[in-house]
Amino acid sequence: MQRSRNAGWSVCDVIDRVSEWKTQSEHTPHIVWMCYNDQDLSLLSEAVQRGAIDGLLMVDSNDRTDMEDLDDTMASTSLGMCDFLGWDTSDSALERARSCRGYIMAQSRPGVTGAPVGHLAATRRQSPLLDWPCPVVSGFGISGRDDIDAASRSGHAGVVVGTACVAALTDGIDHLQSYGGRLRRWVDEAFVESNES
Repeated sequence: MQRSRNAGWSVCDVIDRVSEWKTQSEHTPHIVWMCYNDQDLSLLSEAVQRGAIDGLLMVDSNDRTDMEDLDDTMASTSLGMCDFLGWDTSDSALERARSCRGYIMAQSRPGVTGAPVGHLAATRRQSPLLDWPCPVVSGFGISGRDDIDAASRSGHAGVVVGTACVAALTDGIDHLQSYGGRLRRWVDEAFVESNES
């Protein structure tokens, strides 16, 4: 989002571009709006109505005071409420993740999103989650084939790719289409084909 702001885009501009991209895509991608707990979500309903997003993932949602209201709002939509478990997650975050309706994103490395540090790894707290019926996916610093392969080997059900997609989108729809095609191939090879063999 920072890169899109630097390009002079508003959240509405991002919604417009993502909606356009989804209608032009050969395969319908599923888009999750990832945000932090202090973000203004007044445009959430517009993003849903425009078909730009399929789910919501909020970092540190336990610290948001209106989560019960937001949970009620989400329950009345087709959106999947996903959950985020940080590198050193708390017991309360683990408890909240048990009610997840979408997927759980497990932070794959320490640090902040868009700034990968070190190698992909599961935290000591996330390993029991791999047996949950709700998919646990790996995120933070995922951008290339090696990251996706490492997530697959670690037992995660999939990956979350955020910053790299936003970077491609700011370069134009064609760049995002091209990068999305490579992502689909890498994910299929790492997760689908490995499960078939």
